[in-house]
Amino acid sequence: MLSLQSDQEIRHTIGLFGPTFQPDQWPPASVHFGFSGAEVYKFTARNENYALRIWPSIERSLPKLEALTRLLEDVYAEGITYVAPAIRKTDGTVATISSSGKLIHIEPWLPGEPLTTIALSAQRLKNTMRAVAHLHLAAAKHMPSTEHFSWIRPAHEGKSPSLKHRLGKLEYYLKTGVADVQSSLMQPEELRSLQLRLQLIFRSRAANLWEELKTATQLSLPLQPVFKDLWREHVLFTEDEVSGVIDPAAFGTDSVLTDITRLLGSIAGNNWKLWSDAVNIYQAVRPLNQTEQKLIAVFDYSNLLLSAIGCFENCLKTSLLNNDFSRNRQSRLSARLEEYLNRLESYQ
Repeated sequence: MLSLQSDQEIRHTIGLFGPTFQPDQWPPASVHFGFSGAEVYKFTARNENYALRIWPSIERSLPKLEALTRLLEDVYAEGITYVAPAIRKTDGTVATISSSGKLIHIEPWLPGEPLTTIALSAQRLKNTMRAVAHLHLAAAKHMPSTEHFSWIRPAHEGKSPSLKHRLGKLEYYLKTGVADVQSSLMQPEELRSLQLRLQLIFRSRAANLWEELKTATQLSLPLQPVFKDLWREHVLFTEDEVSGVIDPAAFGTDSVLTDITRLLGSIAGNNWKLWSDAVNIYQAVRPLNQTEQKLIAVFDYSNLLLSAIGCFENCLKTSLLNNDFSRNRQSRLSARLEEYLNRLESYQ
């Protein structure tokens, strides 16, 4: 069911994007609920498919969405047709805030199946890494407006913001500990088992990771606009061709390694031969310098450990709720946490 207040409101909201955007059928046919709480509905208008994205109430930044849209528009103009810039309304703006307090925009519906549901063949791996490399080359040319510098900066040399953030998070957990036992005594046995595994990994690995991050945060890297949350569910395929790279809402300016390592961690796990092959494919389009090559493992492992901690914390919060959305989210979070822990325990 649509989260907007009424059928009339949703029709009015779509109408703001122009009279030709009235759906051919009602209600919109399919829905996706993201981990963030965003909702995406598919509808057809003018014989084309579109996505209506309804952001969580906390996501109400029109300037941020404008900054993202300008980035995607520039990337699309460079020939990267597998991204979906927001459709502008008749007044030129990219979104509206509904009377129920939700930020809403419309974008083209990119076709294809995600790498979560199809096999990763050698050809699909090659096309994935080439697509990401070309996306990065195009994004590096983007010149954001100074008014959008809170979210995105032009390409430059500097220290990785994500590594600095991870160092701060790790220092916090080293002081406070992770996965507090007392807070989860009443949780399901499965969650307590995951908790104990996470605690064991953290106690044995966190101090060494802190040393590596401390060194890495002092190194200068090429920084540029990147997606930052690029993983297998966000890469769509039509047969063997990349037809979509979606959900760039976490975008910002950082090292391309934030995208490369998050994506490869999700599709290659700890298969280091696959990692090597994938990085070589990427470098044939967009070479990595010596510092970037040196830091691949640090980017990967720090993301992996802190993602596991964040995933566990979200599991705890979600387990306290009792509705269909929360139960579905809890199941997905637990499965993802299990995957993180399996990688951490066999990491070499």
